[in-house]
Amino acid sequence: MGNPMEKADVNYEYIIVGAGPAGVQAAYYLEKAGRDYMILEKGDKPGYFFEKFPRHRTLISINKRFNYFPEDDYNMRHDWNSLLSDDTEMRFTKYSDELFPPADTLVDYMKDYCKKFNIKISYNTVVEKISRKTNSTGVTEFILKTKDTTYKSQVLIMATGAMKEKLPNIPGVELAQQYSEHSINQSDYENKKVSIIGGGNSGFETADHLAGHAAIVHMHADNGFKLAWDTHFPGDLRAINNSIIDMFHLKSIHGLRKATPTKIEEIFVDGKRQLKMHFDQDLPNWSPPRTAHLSDTYDDVIFCTGWYYIIDEMWDDSCKPEISACGKYPTQKATWESTNIDNLFFAGTCTQGRDRRAASSFIHGFRYSAKCLALMLNHLRHGDPLPQENFNNIDMDQITKFIANRLSTTSALYQLNYGVLCDLLVFNPEENVANKKVESITSIKGSAKYYYELPTEWALNTPAFKNQEHVWVVILKDGKSNYPQWQQALDFTTPPNMLDFDLPCQGFIQPIIRRYRFGELISETALGGNFVVRLDQHQLSGDLNPTRSLNKMKKLLCDEFNVNHDSIVDMMYTEADMESKFTLWDDSKIAAHKRTEQEKLAVKPCVQGGLNPPKWQRSGKDFSLELMPEH
Repeated sequence: MGNPMEKADVNYEYIIVGAGPAGVQAAYYLEKAGRDYMILEKGDKPGYFFEKFPRHRTLISINKRFNYFPEDDYNMRHDWNSLLSDDTEMRFTKYSDELFPPADTLVDYMKDYCKKFNIKISYNTVVEKISRKTNSTGVTEFILKTKDTTYKSQVLIMATGAMKEKLPNIPGVELAQQYSEHSINQSDYENKKVSIIGGGNSGFETADHLAGHAAIVHMHADNGFKLAWDTHFPGDLRAINNSIIDMFHLKSIHGLRKATPTKIEEIFVDGKRQLKMHFDQDLPNWSPPRTAHLSDTYDDVIFCTGWYYIIDEMWDDSCKPEISACGKYPTQKATWESTNIDNLFFAGTCTQGRDRRAASSFIHGFRYSAKCLALMLNHLRHGDPLPQENFNNIDMDQITKFIANRLSTTSALYQLNYGVLCDLLVFNPEENVANKKVESITSIKGSAKYYYELPTEWALNTPAFKNQEHVWVVILKDGKSNYPQWQQALDFTTPPNMLDFDLPCQGFIQPIIRRYRFGELISETALGGNFVVRLDQHQLSGDLNPTRSLNKMKKLLCDEFNVNHDSIVDMMYTEADMESKFTLWDDSKIAAHKRTEQEKLAVKPCVQGGLNPPKWQRSGKDFSLELMPEH
C-alpha cells in the first residue's frame, strides 16, 4: 500500500498556469465548451499581479465608455480592460468612469467575472517544476509539481504574464533599486538626483511620479525612446506617461539620454552615500563619430528595464521550450503553440513575442488571441466547427454588405491588426460567369463560407484553405509603417490621397482585402479609412461612402470571377460635388506648398543623429542671423 499521507495525482485534459486576464479568458471558452480544465494560480485571487502593478496604480489601458455607435463589438475597440463574454453587462466600463482607471478596479472586476462564469481556479498553487512523459496508455502528459500536489494534463497553457524583472548584467546592479520594489513615497526623493534606467512605460511612469519631487531625473535607455503616437504600437511610450519629455524639451532640468549603463559603484561624498553610474554613449554627431565612456553621480538609481515572460529553470529538459534570442519570450507558432514542444501553448503578454506591432501585450489584444486559442483547441482536438457564416449562393449585394458591416464593427481584427488575426472567405462557384457583364448577374450559383478570427499565418498554410481556388483574407491594418520615420504625428491631420481605387497610403487603421488562389497572393486592396474606422460611414464629409466601398468590393468580386464591371462606379464624389466642394489650387499655391514641404527637408546648420553634419557659416555674404523665427 502507498503512503496514506501522499496525495493522488490530479489529472485534467487542460491545465492553465496563471489566473490573469489571459488565463481567465481562455478558461471562459473552455468552460463554455464543457472541457476538463483547471487554472493553477499562485496568488489568492484572479488578477493577483494587478494588486501591485503598475506600481503607481493607474492603468494605461483606456476605459472609453461612450463611442457614439451602439454595437457592443465596436465599443470593445475602445474598452481595453474588459474580458470577452456573452453577457454585455459584464464589462469593465460598468466598474469605472475613469478613462485611465485604477488597477485595483481591475482586480475587483476579475474577481466578479470569475464568479459569474464559474471559472475553475486553484489558488495559492505555485508551480515549481514542469516535466513531460508518456504514461502507461501511450498518452504524453505534462507533469506540474507543486508543494503539495502533482498535476497532470495533456495540454498545457502558460498564461503567467510577467515572471521576472529583466536586469542588465553589469557590476553593481544590486546597489540600485528595481521597479518592483522601489519606494513610491514621493517624499523619499525630495530634492534628490535620480537616474531611471529604461525607456518604456514603467520607466516613464516612475519618472512622472517623481518629476515634481526629485530635483533632477535623468532617463537612460540603450535603444532610445519610442513614442506610441509615432509607432502606433500601444506598448511604446504613451502620452499619459510622457510629461518628463515635455519638461526635458521645455528646459525644466530633467533630461533624457540614449546611453547604456556599464557599472554602478557606491561612493560617499561628504559622508553621504551616492551611486556613481558609468555609461557608454554613442556620439554620431561628432566628427569623427565615437563612443563616450562617461559617468554621473546620483542619490538613487532605479531599473525599469522590463520583464522575462518565461523562466528557463521552471522547465525540465523533457519539455523545455525554445526561447527567443532576446531571452524574454517563448518562441511560438501561429497558433501560439511552442515551436518545439507539442501541446504546449502560450497566452497573454508573452504572445507579443510573435507580434510587436499590434496589441498582443495588452488585454484588449490578447483577449482575442486567448479566445482564438481556446476555439482552435476545441476545433483541432474535439472537432468543433470553426466559427463561420454560410452563404447558399454568391450574392454580390449580400456578401459585400456583410463584409462592410463586419469590418465596421469588429474589435478582434481591429486590435490584432497587421494580419495577426484575419477573417477568411472561401468561394465555391458552381457556374462560369467569365466575361459576362455585372448588370446581367444578380448572384452566382454556388456557396461561400466566411470564417471568423483565424490566425492568418495558420489559415494560409492549412490545406483546407490553401488548396482553394477562391479565397479572400480580410484584415484591418495600420498604415503608419508605410511612411518614413521623419513624418511626425501631427503631419497626419490632413487627409491623404483618397481618390484612387486602392488606398495603401493611409496613416491609420483601414480594411484590407487580399485575394489568394491556391495559396498565392493575387491582389491586395486597401479600401480606405476614416476617423471612426467604419466602412458604413463617410470617409470625408458628404462623400459617396458607404456605397463607394461596397462598389469597390463588388469590383473585386467581379475580378475574382472574370466578370466585366465597367458599369460599376467607385468615385468618391459626384462630378457636381467635385466642382462645388473643391477648389483646385493654382500654380502659385502649389509652388508655395512645395516650398513649405521642402523646407522641412532643408539642410540646417545642425542635424541630430547624422554622420555628416553640415558646417556652420557664421560670417560672409550668405550669413544671416535669425533672431526671432516666426511660427
